[in-house]
Amino acid sequence: MEKPKTFDTIDDVARDIIAQRAELWASIIKDAEIENRTKEDIKKCIDAFITKAEQNPFRTADDCYTAISSILSYTEKDSHTQEAANLFENLRDDIWALHKELDDS
Repeated sequence: MEKPKTFDTIDDVARDIIAQRAELWASIIKDAEIENRTKEDIKKCIDAFITKAEQNPFRTADDCYTAISSILSYTEKDSHTQEAANLFENLRDDIWALHKELDDS
């Protein structure tokens, strides 16, 4: 006898989306040609954002603002490179895209 198909809850789907983005962001940060200290600081911001988003995936607006503000402050310290500005813009845009995607689900 075949087991009935189970469906993921909305929270499970949201957590999967967040995990995929976390992997993408880790890769983007790793490949960025910026100072290692800046990378570590940005990773901490992203990790804190991911932890909060996983706890409550549908209330991320404040967490987005906090993460983006923190990332901006760290990339400004490394502002002598265009790479830092590009990294900030990519992360900022994708964090807001994640927020929109979670809001729409």
